[in-house]
Amino acid sequence: MDSNVLYSMTRNGSLRAVQLISEGLYPPPKKPDPDVRSLALAILVQAFRDVVGPKRRRVDRQASAWRQDAIDWFFDNDDYPGSFDWVHDVLGPGATKLRNWVRAYLAGSQTARTEMLKQLKHFQIPH
Repeated sequence: MDSNVLYSMTRNGSLRAVQLISEGLYPPPKKPDPDVRSLALAILVQAFRDVVGPKRRRVDRQASAWRQDAIDWFFDNDDYPGSFDWVHDVLGPGATKLRNWVRAYLAGSQTARTEMLKQLKHFQIPH
């Protein structure tokens, strides 16, 4: 028996199947609070900065650790507040493209990376 079908009795005593439609019965889900969206966007931007930040000639262990942490963050599947999946849920489906972008960026040559950074300037997450 389909859970989206309601059976009602007609005047002549036969059963009639009626499709249940819940659209409009419940208010649409609210968008996250603007402050939460701002926080999620700030986390995302910082993660990008850590991944694409210029490599310095001298060894900077802290910057290297931040870079690796940001790379791990992009590919982690946790959903705690501040995680990539949480940011994705707050910002919407446009954020998914970013994971693929990071993967391609890391695999690309220096020339390809430079071009990818130019294209990143045009990326927008819908409000």
